[in-house]
Amino acid sequence: MAWRLDRRMVMRSQTPLPDRCVRCNAPARGYRLKRELFWHHPGFYLLIFIGLLIYVIVALCIRKKAVIHIGLCEAHRQQRKWVIAGSWLAALAGLALVIAGAIGSGETTIIIAGIILFLGGAIVGAIKGPVVSAAKIENEVVWLKGVGPAFLADLPEWTGPR
Repeated sequence: MAWRLDRRMVMRSQTPLPDRCVRCNAPARGYRLKRELFWHHPGFYLLIFIGLLIYVIVALCIRKKAVIHIGLCEAHRQQRKWVIAGSWLAALAGLALVIAGAIGSGETTIIIAGIILFLGGAIVGAIKGPVVSAAKIENEVVWLKGVGPAFLADLPEWTGPR
């Protein structure tokens, strides 16, 4: 079973969802996207100030995991595919420009353009690529953000703990 809480969906890990797109509520026609989501309390990000390696080790040890299977309609599958392909293409083209600028004439303009293109592709892919993300995971219950309002409207209201 899944519920709504404000603009988030609340569900248990591995719970089967209706055969509808989580973005627009259109029929998913049996398509399911399997996602492994990880979450830890945001307060642990403060460990980055002590040391990045310490944060990574602690985050890997304390993170909580949930596996979900979400439906996507054909339109949102295509949109996701193009965002991922475009992000990879931009990042690889940026990397090629950096290498060409460094090996070739050492032109700083080409190197800077490559760095911008690489970072732009990576950032767009990281932001636009994921369909949903975990806002919180506790005791096998997952709070998801990124679910469309039309999908949420068909779910009952969550009455459990926040």
